[in-house]
Amino acid sequence: MYNLKTEDIIRQVPEIDGSETKNLPQYLTKVYAKIVSVRKRVNGSKIISEELQEDISELRKLANNLESLVILNQSRNDYVSAAFVAGTAHNLLQMIRDHYSPSVSNELGIQVIPSWISSILLFLIGESPADAAEIAGRINVYKGDTIQEQLSNAIIFLAQGKLGALRTIQPIIREYDYNETEIEAQDYLWLRLLLGVQRMADSLLGITNSPFQHFKEIIELSEYEIDFYDETIKSLYSGPYHLSILLNLVNEKLLSRGVINVKPPLNMDPTAWTTFLKKLAESRPYLWQNHYEAVQTGFLNSGNSAVMTFPTGAGKTTVAELKIASAIMSGSSVLYLVPTHALEDQINRDLKTLFDYLDTDLLEIGGEFTDLGSASLEIINVMTPERCLTLLAMNPDSFENIGLVVFDEFHLINGRTEKIDKRSLDAMYCLLKLFIEVPKSDYLLISAMVENGEEIASWIAQITERNCLTFDSKWKPTRQLHGCVIYPSLEINELENEITQVKSQHIGKTVPKSLKDKMLATPYQIYNLRNIWNPSIPPDFFVNKLFNNKVKLEINPRWQLTTNRNEVAAELAAFFIKSGIKTLVFVSNPIYAISTAKKLNDMLDDRNTNFGPFIQQNARRLKSLELELGSLIYSFFNADKQIASHHGLLLPIERQLNELLFRFSDGIHGIVATATLAQGINLPAEVVIIAGDDRFDEDTEVSEKLLAHEILNAAGRAGRAGTAAQGVVILVPGQVISFSRKFDPPISWIKMQQRVFSKSDQCLTINDPITQFLDEVSAASAEQELRQDLNSLLLRLNATGIEKSSIKNIFNKSFSAFKAKQTGDETFSIKVEKLIVRRDNLAIDLIYDDVVEIVSLKTGIDPNIVQKLQKSLLKHDLSVLFGFSVIDWIFWFFHWLKDDEIRILEMFPNSTSRSQLARALGLKAQNYNLQDVATNIIQIVPILTAFINGKNYEEINNLIPGRSDQYLSKARNFIIKLIPQISFAIGVLSVIMKEHLVREEYQVEEIPFVIKNLASLVKEGFDTEEKLQYKITHRTLLRVQIHKEFMI
Repeated sequence: MYNLKTEDIIRQVPEIDGSETKNLPQYLTKVYAKIVSVRKRVNGSKIISEELQEDISELRKLANNLESLVILNQSRNDYVSAAFVAGTAHNLLQMIRDHYSPSVSNELGIQVIPSWISSILLFLIGESPADAAEIAGRINVYKGDTIQEQLSNAIIFLAQGKLGALRTIQPIIREYDYNETEIEAQDYLWLRLLLGVQRMADSLLGITNSPFQHFKEIIELSEYEIDFYDETIKSLYSGPYHLSILLNLVNEKLLSRGVINVKPPLNMDPTAWTTFLKKLAESRPYLWQNHYEAVQTGFLNSGNSAVMTFPTGAGKTTVAELKIASAIMSGSSVLYLVPTHALEDQINRDLKTLFDYLDTDLLEIGGEFTDLGSASLEIINVMTPERCLTLLAMNPDSFENIGLVVFDEFHLINGRTEKIDKRSLDAMYCLLKLFIEVPKSDYLLISAMVENGEEIASWIAQITERNCLTFDSKWKPTRQLHGCVIYPSLEINELENEITQVKSQHIGKTVPKSLKDKMLATPYQIYNLRNIWNPSIPPDFFVNKLFNNKVKLEINPRWQLTTNRNEVAAELAAFFIKSGIKTLVFVSNPIYAISTAKKLNDMLDDRNTNFGPFIQQNARRLKSLELELGSLIYSFFNADKQIASHHGLLLPIERQLNELLFRFSDGIHGIVATATLAQGINLPAEVVIIAGDDRFDEDTEVSEKLLAHEILNAAGRAGRAGTAAQGVVILVPGQVISFSRKFDPPISWIKMQQRVFSKSDQCLTINDPITQFLDEVSAASAEQELRQDLNSLLLRLNATGIEKSSIKNIFNKSFSAFKAKQTGDETFSIKVEKLIVRRDNLAIDLIYDDVVEIVSLKTGIDPNIVQKLQKSLLKHDLSVLFGFSVIDWIFWFFHWLKDDEIRILEMFPNSTSRSQLARALGLKAQNYNLQDVATNIIQIVPILTAFINGKNYEEINNLIPGRSDQYLSKARNFIIKLIPQISFAIGVLSVIMKEHLVREEYQVEEIPFVIKNLASLVKEGFDTEEKLQYKITHRTLLRVQIHKEFMI
């Protein structure tokens, strides 16, 4: 469960009364696994087993002895380790107490402090503020009727980093009667401690930097002498005495790691820097261990780049925000690349809280060609690589002030060995183009999954000719207990014998339902007690079961027993959700996400929820969603359900509402999601259940094994600093794994550990997709036609460009070139020369006018197709084209595509977009005939026209052939997946028209708005400039609502 760095910290604690420290990380993990299984037994049992009683005794010994060591000997090198382990032991004891003895007092006393306070303070001393924040989150804030309750609240707020709330506590001051001397003395001690904690908050917020002695004062005042006959006896107010020592240690530790004390970068105005740090400290006042180490390197100084591969949940955002602030205060702009619009939305919202001038109310613009947002860049620009490539093609000068490029989830550039992935190829090409266009920029590449970060950093340093650091610490503030569902061999053997027997006597082809209903088995969980599996060490594992109920397995058409993984995952999720634990379930595709969410919701008992305030707060958004869909009965957001789904068919507003309701402490406790949620979206889940170790590829309709980094990325969603420092991951594998004895690990499980969990989060070795691109292009003969995805990049390479943008210069900056130089591989240069020859021949063999060449270069569309499109356009008088409405352009464009397969292949270059065209025409999404698409493509026009004219999803869904479902999936596929592809294709018309008109000496402002922004009008679903402009200024309103605004 613990990462390697934390394991080392734990092992450094001194041996206490025979306790073994070598295997202490595994022991603490095992205790946590036991606690997970008893947090809510189905039968409500409160009986403490003999084994758990022994664990309690061992934990008490660790907690008390190590805490004493921390208090009495702070000069020891191992006191930080001792504090962390003591805090862990106190926390586990508190969790056991919360389950078995919830009525036991947790209040601060004059002679004792409760375990939760000890645990919080020890974790802060042990440099683990995330653990401290999690414990604080489990404690209900007190009413504050006494000074002790106020002090308890202050410690809760300190742990959570809510220093503003801490400072607002008004200490209780009252008069005391003559006989309340003892109470007055005690209250004075508590009061001074409270004031000390508030002064600590002032210092951490940068309000004051003057020293204070409150805690040392209480240490002295809490100890007093009593004369007893001829002896003097020392007595203590143990509670305040103990607390003041711990707080004094916390004060020293937090001030040294306070974000307010980060030194300003070189040549930075200290006052402006401090102002920024004060704002950051309001939400994140503490630097974690890895933050502190990164800041100490001088990375924040201009001229320093970095590759940051901290694990999932290790606070990469804080380091990025510090670097962003440094760049902005140096007078530069920032480009922030993200792989998805969902992450773009989250990053925008996160940065908005820190940088007030960031405009988050922008349209989500992808790779389409539009004038919107292309004239100039903002101070902070969050976008996808596809959008960045389009802007680099349309207006590279707008990037001139970029001083920092942040590439989040940069493993997107990784090339797959078995095939060229267009997204990774485009992402890498985008990075190479940025090296050319913004050579003086700093770069920050972020990913939790990359193994060869140091190699990537060396590459960046070589390209930029400046320093590039590697931040690859394995430490993270959260930890995951990795589990897998297994079944007793005896039960599995009986089920398989039953299948064999029935099959031998069965006449029909299908498996009888009566047999399927008998496939019941008891699910156990086998937990790996190490964070990383090491085959050279004897297995450390623990087998347990969450409940006694059996679950239903499945029989496939080949009469083989299967795991029925989605339903079993739902059963497990139901157990945790009934315990009030936030749970994510990952499934392989949207269909399973919808069905599993329904099954899981049906398994749960009715729950008294009060989502009224949430609904009221989002009433306007819900009204807009209702208008967009036609009715909320079609929505994936349903406040009457306890489970939400999260996948690619959700509208952005539905996705946001589901995520918000899950984040809400009293909101829903379960989400069933596809892999889209694992791409950097942070949600406060304590448990992650992964249904299957394979995935469904929607493009090829085949399943393939999940790669190790993909499983670990999903697993990393379990546990979130500040809410659930410890997370549980349970994998329901695709195959049934059985065990004979609890003490013998199953072979299949060991193989899975070796395949997946023998690696850290950072297990993906980045391969340059340029390598395979060069291999395929250079291997093709001159007469051989290249695949469209290869040809698209080839056409975007400038054959006659200036030196800086030449093919050789771009490719010599690639990661492939860097590796070839490292290994002495001379074939790389040969392949680049072949590429140049091929591109030159393309330019020589086919002579086109300047407009065609430029449009092809910008769009990657074959110049032959661009020329045909240009000739067709210019058959019309410009006055006619200038008068075209959006609908006219749509009608014209689809008639131009009709009956021409080559044009469709070029304008809809990826297979997914063509599959969506087929689906919209009522054809099979995969096994369709392209000629059928070409013949019938004009049928898209009325559907698209309805979208542009403001019809809702229900009305659009009714226009699309095929069977309907309750979520209007036909319309969702058309609007969410096909419309962006159409907008890209039709945007090529705009590029041709603009380039032609500029050569005809038209000023840009003379070109009609519809022509310049046709792609955006189509993508957003508007028929006039006024409606699109209204959308820009009213970002939260949806399409149908805006259309209705103009009907009034």
